Amino acid sequence: MKKQFISIMMMLILFSSMTVLGQKPPKVHSIVKQLKTFEWYKEAAKGWKKVLDENPNNPEGWLNYYTANRMARHMFPQQIANENEPYLENLNLILENALKNIPNTFEYYYLLIYNNRTFDEEFEQNLLKAYELGKDRVEVYDDLVSYFETKRDKEKVKEYTNLWYSSGDVSPGLLSWNYNVLQSLEPNSVLIANGDNDTFPIMILQQVFNLRPDVLVLNINLLTIDSYREKVFQEFDFGNAKIDDTKLKDDPKAYLTARKMILESIIANLKSKNFYYALTCDPHLYEDMQNKVYMIGLALKYSENDFDNMAFLIKNFEQNWLMDYVKMNFINDISEGVVNQVNTNYLPVLAKLYNHFTISKNETKINEIKNLANTIAKRSNSYEFYKQLFENEQK
Repeated sequence: MKKQFISIMMMLILFSSMTVLGQKPPKVHSIVKQLKTFEWYKEAAKGWKKVLDENPNNPEGWLNYYTANRMARHMFPQQIANENEPYLENLNLILENALKNIPNTFEYYYLLIYNNRTFDEEFEQNLLKAYELGKDRVEVYDDLVSYFETKRDKEKVKEYTNLWYSSGDVSPGLLSWNYNVLQSLEPNSVLIANGDNDTFPIMILQQVFNLRPDVLVLNINLLTIDSYREKVFQEFDFGNAKIDDTKLKDDPKAYLTARKMILESIIANLKSKNFYYALTCDPHLYEDMQNKVYMIGLALKYSENDFDNMAFLIKNFEQNWLMDYVKMNFINDISEGVVNQVNTNYLPVLAKLYNHFTISKNETKINEIKNLANTIAKRSNSYEFYKQLFENEQK
């Protein structure tokens, strides 16, 4: 009986060891979907490199190996500079080797567009080929929406935002946060967005739920594409879409200057529209107009005249925002870490509201705001930022 027990235990241990050894490395997502540490990306790259050493024709391996290296280089350039590991490679070299080993696969065409988002005809061909080979692959939806937005093909944008939402890939937390961005704005507004997580969820809310179609959302990075900018400027009569290259000559901050020029032209031709920067935008975009931008919620309103923003802050917080997802979240969201970081954009708003209700001695609101801010700061490991904001508002 004892020998039988020992034999069973040995088999279980052996089976357990084989299971661990046979496990694949974890799937690597873009940082817009999931945030990890440098060590995590290193280990993922190492694991997927081993997979590829055993089978260089593994499409999944090449996509994850490339993504792990890309995220490590993008997020941790200083750490990468001090590394000399064979599995932390140049992205173009990884792409070159991948294309030799996995031709005519979804991953082959997806890596081509992932490595170089040019939005030209070749990009379109590779994009559509990737979609043809992987219609159930959620990785390609953001590129489909972006590309057809640059063409101002509204039917295609609607088609792919609906498919994206139906796939279940869209973060509920990011949808909730962007709902509150939209609800922060006055009717008939232009909102300048910065990146994936303050652009695509809004487009999905507008296209799928018909929420706030009066808001024109423009991604500042897409606006630097000449053909797209020309279409948008012509459609909304935003003035001259050409960028004066003479002003950019010998300018070490040429890209920032170009974006500022684009926005200046839009502001100069707003007519009856209201203009907002998302709080996620680079502050350098409006550094020259600090006395003309006012926080009204999860956006900054541009106004030539003095503007009392406190009434808007209070109304948005008390009437327009849905905050249950922050107070208590029951959804298993792969992007929870990203959502927690995005939610830190509430903290400057809450600090101003806290100061206002402290002056008016509204203890109920003071406690509500402090508890909410504490929750956000704790989940995002931003307690020092939270503390500094609240202390500055009290001075």
